[in-house]
Amino acid sequence: MKTAAPGFRAAFWSPYFIDGYNDAAQIATAMAAQKAAGDTDVIIEWSVHYDAKDAAYPAAKSLGFPQWNDAVPQIVAAAKKAGMHVWLGLAVAPDSVNNMSRFTNQTWLNAFTTTQEKVADDLYAKYGSSISGWYIPTEPAQVNVATSARATQFGKYLGAVSDYLHAHDGRKPVMVSPSMPTAISAGLTAQQFVSELAPLIAASHVDVLDLQDGFEMTAWTPAQEVAAFQAAKKLTDAGRMQLWAAVYTPVSDGNGAVPVSKMQPYLKALGGAGVPLTEWEFTSYMDPDATVAQGAAMTANYKAYKAYLGLK
Repeated sequence: MKTAAPGFRAAFWSPYFIDGYNDAAQIATAMAAQKAAGDTDVIIEWSVHYDAKDAAYPAAKSLGFPQWNDAVPQIVAAAKKAGMHVWLGLAVAPDSVNNMSRFTNQTWLNAFTTTQEKVADDLYAKYGSSISGWYIPTEPAQVNVATSARATQFGKYLGAVSDYLHAHDGRKPVMVSPSMPTAISAGLTAQQFVSELAPLIAASHVDVLDLQDGFEMTAWTPAQEVAAFQAAKKLTDAGRMQLWAAVYTPVSDGNGAVPVSKMQPYLKALGGAGVPLTEWEFTSYMDPDATVAQGAAMTANYKAYKAYLGLK
């Protein structure tokens, strides 16, 4: 779908969107709206929450993750019906990723890698034929790449999981999404964080590096972000992987509402530089469903976004 300005090609979906109230209708509304705005891909953020010890699908009992909701099967089915491509996330571990006693402990990391492989086996058996790609939801933050040794270690973990996924079906690409905004609390620029990522990228073996740009979490200008992404592209090109941008889009921040007009310069700059754009998340920024939380604000965002794209 050709639009008047650079727009998103994909959006992340969180299993937390599935709240047990009118789920099928809510998913269908959001999926149809996302497709109407020109998106082609849905990225399910995770299937298992390692820290919470539960799953967003009926996981095999041997995994030890009791079912929390039906997010994965419902989203996969809706996306397939809508003709959207699905990237399926493995096990997320937000608390563990930032715990250096774990993520620099090779024994713990090996055990966690095995868990990811077992989750992948289970997901392959249940949904493998319905998905287009995989997402490793352990997002490298600045603390994980603060030293070359840490970055390399994290990269080798990603490489082990990626290699395992590729061994199942090398035609399904693997994605990871480093969190660039975490560099701010460390006093780094976007480009400094990109340079810290170099050892991780080299060892990761992923197909798509979906670098979170940090919109509304940073003071970086669109031009500064483009410069950082250009530096990152040199690294991803060397690793024969694609570079995408994950644009963080909250309905509101500490200063109030975040209108589409504030997001547009970043989309134009990054999209104009040839970087495919991903939204984090459609269902928490512009889902035009009045029945969900902040539905009115998101509907307004959706209308403004379609107007920006030149779509009716």
